[in-house]
Amino acid sequence: MPHLAALLVVSASSLFAESRSGEDRRLEELSLERLMRVEVTTVVGSEQEHLHSPAALYVITDEDIRRSGHRTLDEALRLVPGMFVAEVNNWTTIAGARGLVGSILTANRMLVLVDGRVVYDPLLNVTLWDAVDVVIEDVERIEVIRGPGPTLWGVNALNGVVNVITRSAGETTGLLAVAGGGDPLEAFATVRYGQQLRRTAYRVWAKVSDEDSLETSSGVDLRDELTRLRGGFRLDGGEVGGRTWTLQGNAYTHPTHRILARQPVPGQHLQFEEVVADDEVDGGHLRFRLDRGRGEREGWQLQTYQLHGALYHVDRLPQPDIDSYQRLDLGVTWTLRDDLELALWGRNLIDPHVESGAAEIPRGGYAMVRIDL
Repeated sequence: MPHLAALLVVSASSLFAESRSGEDRRLEELSLERLMRVEVTTVVGSEQEHLHSPAALYVITDEDIRRSGHRTLDEALRLVPGMFVAEVNNWTTIAGARGLVGSILTANRMLVLVDGRVVYDPLLNVTLWDAVDVVIEDVERIEVIRGPGPTLWGVNALNGVVNVITRSAGETTGLLAVAGGGDPLEAFATVRYGQQLRRTAYRVWAKVSDEDSLETSSGVDLRDELTRLRGGFRLDGGEVGGRTWTLQGNAYTHPTHRILARQPVPGQHLQFEEVVADDEVDGGHLRFRLDRGRGEREGWQLQTYQLHGALYHVDRLPQPDIDSYQRLDLGVTWTLRDDLELALWGRNLIDPHVESGAAEIPRGGYAMVRIDL
């Protein structure tokens, strides 16, 4: 069945549109060498010129996303050479590189961050892309490393790193409204409003999407209807005493989250039946970051975030199952000299509230010294 889509975009921020067009013209005038000097942060954890980054790094710009028409982060990764992105059903996406993409459980060595926040599910140790979403128009760039990155980012980055960087609240002032529909994405809508208030800027947003069930190549209905509802905010404080701060959060729920599950028949040996389950999914996060000249001599950055996620298998047999967790991470980075940086990170600093048959979430932490001669 051909996939048709209609998109209506309404923006009441003429200043934002003018600045975007000016930015596009500036990039078009740059030479290849100057384009390679665009600063990136994923490789060494601080800003560095793309040309001097010692990794197979690919950058997806906001213009790339706008021209492609992609509406979600996992769809945008299809723009990266060497990346494999497959949609198993409406709520299961496999994304990876270098051949380690057999299933959602084997494609678990690609670390995904959104504004420095790790977004993988700590219970299953995978990225659940249906629960990772932002306003796609707010994305400044997506940096993708195809290759090992565990020295800086930990074991989950064995196969690569995806770092999503969104615009500050001060760059997204005004009203943005997006709506559309088609097949199988029957309807979607996004509303975002931002404003600058003296030294503080803010934005609030909400988005909803309704997806019809997919079909296999043989015409079998997967019965995986999905409705997603998400809202969030971001506050950015202007520089005071050399310090800037960011407070960011969002919450999401899936009013409809159907799955065609194969369940054992009670009391029957090796007998199974197909059951359409309507699971309940919700979650959210809260992130705070405080900066003082990070990347400069004697600069530092403090970042902490708390995550919550829950998946309730309410229609499964023989009894409902619950996968739920809470975690708190804290990290501090100091730039002692121009060529010396120290980072300390702690994972799961509070006792995580876990209800699952999976293993408990362990506490952990690490220290790292980076010398750049």
